[in-house]
Amino acid sequence: SLSSEDVTFLVKKHYFQIQTKLEQLATANEVREHFQKAVKKSEETFELGDGIISQSDITKLKLGLSDTLSNIADLEYDLQIARLDLGKLINRELKSNSEIGKIDPFPIKFVYNNFEDFLRGRNFFSKTKEQTADIAISSNRKSVRLSEANELILYKAFITIKTSNAKLMIGKKNRKITRALLITEVANYDFGIGNPEALFEALIIYTRVFSSYLDSVYTFNLAVANLEKLNDSIYKSVDKLN
Repeated sequence: SLSSEDVTFLVKKHYFQIQTKLEQLATANEVREHFQKAVKKSEETFELGDGIISQSDITKLKLGLSDTLSNIADLEYDLQIARLDLGKLINRELKSNSEIGKIDPFPIKFVYNNFEDFLRGRNFFSKTKEQTADIAISSNRKSVRLSEANELILYKAFITIKTSNAKLMIGKKNRKITRALLITEVANYDFGIGNPEALFEALIIYTRVFSSYLDSVYTFNLAVANLEKLNDSIYKSVDKLN
């Protein structure tokens, strides 16, 4: 059977999945609407026969719409599975109108800038580094000494968080740039001064970049949850030995 630490981690994991997929689905639906409007407008312009829009332009926009509809179907499937998995863990049926996960995904607060701060904050003594005995920050936990093996496990998980956070910061920056690009291209096309090629590319880039950003939030949050799980499991096992 699963330990309490494993169950807590899995609940967080499936919750983060639902959060991420819901936001990715909202983005895909937004892109779908833009594609549908662009296809309709392009077909109307093409029928005027002034040569501004070609049949190739319309085909490309329709393919973009088709890919988006396929993406929506995948996301709805992923959501269904994540809800089933979470529902099983918490012994509750989660329907599609459930409020669970319906807040925007955001990075979990992680306050530790370096690994030594993390160890002190969690009342661990490092076996590889000399530390003062006066490190008991968490009043509900006594200080315990880590083995080198357990310290390495925690250190690897800590590095994963730092790497995920770096990617998250890049994704956040790219998301703002891509959002501005999309708004510009949609507005240009609506006013008749844009072209379908530029709009198509903006929609594809926006979908990819925003989805990637949401994945980076999920990856970061999962990395933090994994460190929490390892921290609790190791602390419990070490505490039993003392």
